[in-house]
Amino acid sequence: MLRLSVEDPNAGAGSLMYTPAFTNTGDSACTLTGFPGVSLLTAEGGEQMGAPALRGPEGGEPERVERERRKT
Repeated sequence: MLRLSVEDPNAGAGSLMYTPAFTNTGDSACTLTGFPGVSLLTAEGGEQMGAPALRGPEGGEPERVERERRKT
């Protein structure tokens, strides 16, 4: 199972950007490939707010990421 959180808020010129952080909370290793798509949803009803986030050109090529479960 993956947990998604956001880190490093960065505001400027009327926009707000966050860095998504995925944490493996399951009992086995998992693999992510590509780029996640992200949209902001309302707390009530889960309606999408505004347009989906755009991927910037600085993202580069997708890379495979494999992590063992983090022991807590």
